[in-house]
Amino acid sequence: MKEQKQKEDDKKVLTDHFIGTLPPLLNKYIADADKLLNLLQLPLHFNYEVYTTTRRERDLDAYLNALSDIVQRHTTADVCRNYFFVGDGKLNFFCLIRFLMRFQNVSNVFVM
Repeated sequence: MKEQKQKEDDKKVLTDHFIGTLPPLLNKYIADADKLLNLLQLPLHFNYEVYTTTRRERDLDAYLNALSDIVQRHTTADVCRNYFFVGDGKLNFFCLIRFLMRFQNVSNVFVM
């Protein structure tokens, strides 16, 4: 119980720290797939509720726009896999649903 609380607290701290800085970093290194792979590991540990509970929807939009740019530019399976899947291989439904809701006309953007 105590470990779970600590894990959730760590996720919140990580999210708070990167909530505004991750989108510019993703945009800065969009041409470098290796750096993107590393940066895309960070959101796997985010607490996405922080975006709404702290009224940071603009940062969420910036994050989703950066992810859309990445998916449109990098069609390699590694980059897309890190966007849509969490570390244990489960589908990250939050990212997938938000992506599909915002960008419905991307059926030909990538094939995995």
